[in-house]
Amino acid sequence: MNKGNRYSQIQNGIVNSIINDKTFINTKFGIITFSDTALVGDRNYIDNPKDVSMKGNISASNLLQPLFSLTDLNSKDGFRQLFQTNKIITSESNHRNINEALLLANDIYKCFGEENKNRAIIILTSGEMKYSVEAIKSIKEQQIKVITLDISDDKDNNIEKLHGQLGGNLNDYIIGTIDGGNYNSVDTDMAEVAKRLLSVNKKLSFDVINAKLHFDTNTNFDYISGSESERIKEIISDGEQLIVKLEDIVYQYKETVNGYDVYESDSFIISFRVKIPYGKRGQLKFGENNEEQSIINNYIIYNKFNKKNFIKAIDTPIVNMLEEYYEISHGIYNGIKDDKIIIDEKEREFLVGTNVNFAASLEVEKSEKIILDLDKKGVLNSTPTVYEFINGNLKELGEMTKDNEKFYYNVQEYHEKRYIIILYNYTLVDDVIIRYTNDITVGNSSKMATLRAIKGNEESQEKIKLPDLF
Repeated sequence: MNKGNRYSQIQNGIVNSIINDKTFINTKFGIITFSDTALVGDRNYIDNPKDVSMKGNISASNLLQPLFSLTDLNSKDGFRQLFQTNKIITSESNHRNINEALLLANDIYKCFGEENKNRAIIILTSGEMKYSVEAIKSIKEQQIKVITLDISDDKDNNIEKLHGQLGGNLNDYIIGTIDGGNYNSVDTDMAEVAKRLLSVNKKLSFDVINAKLHFDTNTNFDYISGSESERIKEIISDGEQLIVKLEDIVYQYKETVNGYDVYESDSFIISFRVKIPYGKRGQLKFGENNEEQSIINNYIIYNKFNKKNFIKAIDTPIVNMLEEYYEISHGIYNGIKDDKIIIDEKEREFLVGTNVNFAASLEVEKSEKIILDLDKKGVLNSTPTVYEFINGNLKELGEMTKDNEKFYYNVQEYHEKRYIIILYNYTLVDDVIIRYTNDITVGNSSKMATLRAIKGNEESQEKIKLPDLF
């Protein structure tokens, strides 16, 4: 089969395996031929997609519509004509200057390509080609997929080399089927090209962005700042509405079932904490959902793959508040910084014999009794003292009273909330290697502070940070 007939069969193969394949109905195609120069298929009139021709010596910006949509039957027929009505003339020249063709293809994508669409270049050639570093760079930097069909008789050429330099995968380099020097398997080879092209159209992942949870707190719940878990980007609260913004969720392609592509994301759990506002009692609810009446106050909203918003109602719990709950911090005292009490609540290790400064903090408004229960394995060095924290300063209120091995302090009722701090110094007794647990209780709320004492030499003593002094 001579070269003219070979390319004629390839053109029919493009129509049979690609243009007439309904799989590519949402794909746009263009055609550029190259020998001494490059020619590009384009409409002759913008409003007539069937009137087409091959144009040369023209920049991409001066083309009318070089990308043909197979969704539009007229546009599809115009693209077909380029292959089946002798509009592409086979050149007798052995020059294959693909340089201009590559630069033109990149410019067409820039001028006519759609954003967020996958792009590919299919190279059909039969011999040595000329090209520049600039042309290779223009394709490779745009991450355009390259599919090459090598139909050369003589394999001593640079076709495979160019394919690799353009960033093409080895699996996308196809050697045409040769039978006794004749090219008899056009449709088979074009079907292989179509298969590689399908992998371009199949999006490997989708991002679900702007996923948010909306809660109507009904003024019954206050968000505790900094309590959010991983995968939460931000939480916004105004006292009535609570908006939880999630990190982007990535759905990866898994398989194709009955012609439909299946995508999955990893599952994950998110959490955050809320507290009951002071004075709230009884059965506390979030705003109610009534989907029958189109009333949705608690819901998840996100952008679907088609960029449309999707809203789904979510269930919320009912909380029975029987007694006042206090948010208590209790741990190692690290002083005052930026007008804030710093309390380390993590369990830490200290050498036996270390004096450790503890602190507990809470907000109270009504009259309450504070109870401090210290681990009997340690030694209290001074009576625990109660302070009110005002504008970054500690104002002493008094010392706690010991009764039956526990310490007590009655906070008097006040007209507004008071930030109460309890400080005490505690020694980890020598020759004891064990966990120490101190507990503070206010009403129905309590908080433990725990640490561990270990024996050690001078080297370990340097490694373990001693607590700050009062």
